[in-house]
Amino acid sequence: MRWLGKLDPNDQDVQINLGIAAAKTIDKIDAKENFFINAVRSNVVNVVSTDCWAWFSISLALVTCVLFFAFIHSGIIIVKRISFVFSIVGAIALVVVYLFGNSALNAKKENKFAIVLLKEVKITNEPNAGATMKFALHEGTKVRIVEANSDWVLIKLDNGNEGWVKQTEVGII
Repeated sequence: MRWLGKLDPNDQDVQINLGIAAAKTIDKIDAKENFFINAVRSNVVNVVSTDCWAWFSISLALVTCVLFFAFIHSGIIIVKRISFVFSIVGAIALVVVYLFGNSALNAKKENKFAIVLLKEVKITNEPNAGATMKFALHEGTKVRIVEANSDWVLIKLDNGNEGWVKQTEVGII
């Protein structure tokens, strides 16, 4: 259901349904405090899609090349100075936009989530049936997938807790 909110965050029906689903989850997990700079970077990176970051990079590269070309071939001193300054600013902006786009792409690739499917799932400290139980989660809890091997998945909660769960007990979204 959370993916609906990503598709159309302004749809009131989706927001109401997400609120109802969140209210029905048994496990209330408080998110760990995010460092200020990481929160700002995350908000800036997620403003537009990865495709938009790519188009911004391409556009800035073209504009920077045109400005640099004007700097090289212009005979007028004021045009040379202005085009030089703006080509430097464009090059710096190009690097920043590229880094934001790359960060958005990495976040898109790395963020894999799952939902607990069973009424109660035991989270263990190792990926085997005889391992010690660390904590339990209940149906509907959203978890981040950190690593997966044959039958087990290493999950991480928003509060920082990690543990292993059988792959059949969670649904990957």
